[in-house]
Amino acid sequence: MHELEHPQQTVPKDRRFCTRCGEIKRLRYFEGESEHCIACCEKMLHTHVRWWSVPVMLVMLAAVALSVYLAVQTVPYAVCIRRADEAAADCRLYDACDLYASAIHGDSGEKKSLLPIESGLRVWEKYASVYAEAYSEYDAASMVRDALKPRQIEASPTLSALDEARIAYDETIAYVQSLNEKYTFDTPRDMPYDDMMADLKAHADASDSRYVKGYTAYFQASATAYYKQDDPLAANVYYDRMLELLPDEYMTVYTGKAGSAMMAKAYDKAIEAYEAILGRNKNYTTAWARIAEAAYLAGDTEKSQQAIGKLPDDDPQTYRLQVRLAMLDDDLPAAQKLCARAQEAFSAKADEIFNKMLADRSIQPDDIQFMASYISYNTVDAAVSLLAGDTQTAYQTAYEHGFNYAYYVAYISGDSSALTQPVLNMASLCASLTKNDESMQTIAQYGACDDATQQVIDGKLTLRDVFVERKAEIL
Repeated sequence: MHELEHPQQTVPKDRRFCTRCGEIKRLRYFEGESEHCIACCEKMLHTHVRWWSVPVMLVMLAAVALSVYLAVQTVPYAVCIRRADEAAADCRLYDACDLYASAIHGDSGEKKSLLPIESGLRVWEKYASVYAEAYSEYDAASMVRDALKPRQIEASPTLSALDEARIAYDETIAYVQSLNEKYTFDTPRDMPYDDMMADLKAHADASDSRYVKGYTAYFQASATAYYKQDDPLAANVYYDRMLELLPDEYMTVYTGKAGSAMMAKAYDKAIEAYEAILGRNKNYTTAWARIAEAAYLAGDTEKSQQAIGKLPDDDPQTYRLQVRLAMLDDDLPAAQKLCARAQEAFSAKADEIFNKMLADRSIQPDDIQFMASYISYNTVDAAVSLLAGDTQTAYQTAYEHGFNYAYYVAYISGDSSALTQPVLNMASLCASLTKNDESMQTIAQYGACDDATQQVIDGKLTLRDVFVERKAEIL
């Protein structure tokens, strides 16, 4: 045994130790520098794999393959979720939504089933919560219902609560529609305001749902803004009530309050409202454009320029603001030059996205955002053409590249955010000025212009009144 433990000390010069059989043999029993003797090598060549080892090896190979596959799939997923969490914590809500969606659906955008593990449900809860804060609880509930099965929604208190919001909104808007049938009126003066407000209050008081109460407060704000147009800030008490009940609906609240403040020429309050939005969502760059406009009108050119500096150069909204400020300066040539630059920069891209959307019957989220921005820009582009006396070009811009684009984006994507009141206003105004009855009828199927626009159509307000002197706001 001592020799086997220390062969290098005991093996004679013309012999070699076989590491397999443990015997010391003459060199002729070895081939070359092999550590195994010829006999042992022969035995190894004729050794067969034992049958019971095959399943074991297959299981081991499968386990290795599975671990590699899971690593490949899980690591990018985990990285994307971490980046989404960081974006949400930094109040970059649109970025967070895109990252959560990318993690869940993959880079291809193809929807996947809910992961059959707790962390998968947790990711959906975070995604839906951020989506609700970025857009609205109703929109988040609709997104979740399109993606998940009822049993998956019911398994999560967070997702179930969003569904409660959707049901409450549908119930409330149905009640509001019943009031519109009960009370008929054509002008704010004819509106039975007190009776409608009493009915809305009774509807809210009869429900224990904060969603019903909050959405009712929103319609109370809308009714008040319509009826008390000489006191635009009167609706704020109802907006505040809505925000108290539905804090995630801050976007609706603050845009409503900002619009009322602009109508009241309380520009400092409008700036406060848009800054409040940015405090919740840094990705809402439109707020910077609104702040720049409000600050300009308030005479704070430094703050206006600072806000403009926050806007991206490649966004149609930046041009929209610059054109708007040129019109307020009564500098039509400058506005026309800006319009020409904007059309050169964006019109080809917008046409390409639009045609692809019609061909594919689908549109990517980034393209929806660009189209909404481009459509909004076209309202001021059309206004410049009207001021220059070119009503036909204004019609092409406002109707074809405004209303028409917005309608199809909403129809194909289900996102109606681009079909705004200013888009309806300018399309209606331009169709009326060009006496295009067919277009007027088409627009009327999806919405109506506001009272200020109707006054321009009726000749009670001039184009300069609304676009330059801001005696009324239709953009």
